[in-house]
Amino acid sequence: MMTQKNVNRFSVIVGIFGVLFTVLQAVIPETILQIIIALSIIVLLAIVFFILRRIYDKVIESFTNTLRHQILDSKVFCMEGKRFYERDCLVIRRNTLQFILDYLIEQSKDDSSKTLEGLGKTIADYLINDYDLEKKLKKKIEDNSGNATPSPKEVIRQWCSVEENCHWGKFDITFTDLGNNGKFRGTVTIKNNVLAKGRNSENKQLCLYFVSYFKHIISKLAGFPVCVEEKNCGTKFGDGECTFSFTPTESTI
Repeated sequence: MMTQKNVNRFSVIVGIFGVLFTVLQAVIPETILQIIIALSIIVLLAIVFFILRRIYDKVIESFTNTLRHQILDSKVFCMEGKRFYERDCLVIRRNTLQFILDYLIEQSKDDSSKTLEGLGKTIADYLINDYDLEKKLKKKIEDNSGNATPSPKEVIRQWCSVEENCHWGKFDITFTDLGNNGKFRGTVTIKNNVLAKGRNSENKQLCLYFVSYFKHIISKLAGFPVCVEEKNCGTKFGDGECTFSFTPTESTI
C-alpha cells in the first residue's frame, strides 16, 4: 500500500515531467519531439524487459538449484543406505510398499496386529543375528569419528541415521536417563513416515510394524529389553508424522 509520502513524491515527479514536456514542446518542433518520445518509450521498454529477464533468470536458477540439490540429496541418501547394507537394497515406491503390506494383512488369517508384529520381529531378528547389525553400526561410528567404544545411545542414533538414509522417513530421537543404572527411555519421531504418509483414518495402521521392529532393534542396541508404544500416528491425522516411545520393561528397571 502506498503511503501519503510516496503519493506526494510520485505527484512531484509527474509534475516535473509535465513541466519538462511543456518546455520541450515549446522549444523543439513537434515532429522531433514525437521522435524523442518514441525513442524514450523504446528505451524504457528495453530497460523493463532487461530487468524482468534478470528476475526470470534468477527465479529459474534458484528453482533449478533447489531441484538439483533435492535430487542429489536423495541419491546420496540412497547410496548411504546401500553402502551400509552392502548394496543389498531395493528401491520401491511408497505406495507399492503400502499396497504389499495391506495385501499381506488381507490375506492373513490372523489379525493385522499379529501380521505386522511378526513381520517386524522377523526382519529385526535377521538384522540382529544374521546381519550382525550392532557390530556394523559400531564399525561405522569408529570409521566416522574414531570412537571404538560408542555408548548404546550413540549406536542407536547411528541406527536412526541409517534408517533415515534408507528413506523410511526423517528420524529424530531423544533420550531421558533413568537413575544411575545405565537405563534410559526415549522417543523416536518419524516425519514423512513411509508407512503413514498419504494415508488417513480409513486405512489400516501399518505402524504396528515399526512398533515391533523398534522393540527388538532398540532392545538389542540398548542392552536391555524395552517396550515400545506409538503415541501419535500420522495415519490418523494424515500428516505422515508418527511418534514412538520406548521404556525399559518393568522387570529391568
